[in-house]
Amino acid sequence: MSQISNWFVLLLFLAFYPFASVVGVPISIIFVNTMVSLVLLVVFVFLFYRGYLGGGAAKLVCALSVWLGPTFDLVVFLVVTATILSVSYLFIRIIRKHQSIGHIKLLIFPSAAGAFAFAFIGSETYNYAEKFVIDNKLF
Repeated sequence: MSQISNWFVLLLFLAFYPFASVVGVPISIIFVNTMVSLVLLVVFVFLFYRGYLGGGAAKLVCALSVWLGPTFDLVVFLVVTATILSVSYLFIRIIRKHQSIGHIKLLIFPSAAGAFAFAFIGSETYNYAEKFVIDNKLF
């Protein structure tokens, strides 16, 4: 599969809201995270229309940014993902001697997932989740 499913991205985005409600994230943080996500969606859709990246990357950034909010962790996520994709792009271009690189889309999800996991551990949402687990003695 060379596309990121719209259903997957929508579920990833919407899963934030029940998760945030259960672990006790304040509504103000939920609102701000949503606004950051929507702003990034507009920026990344613009980049998509200019041909700088694929539509799947734009959707995925929006869906994952709602989990991170306006934090340094979001910057880390964006920089690490962009770096991995850029290096992968250049590597594939060199190997294929400037042939089509349509399979680069397959690298978006694993690189974004890794960068997100790294960034999420320091996010405010993670802190609320950790507190919830500790307070309820779930582990």
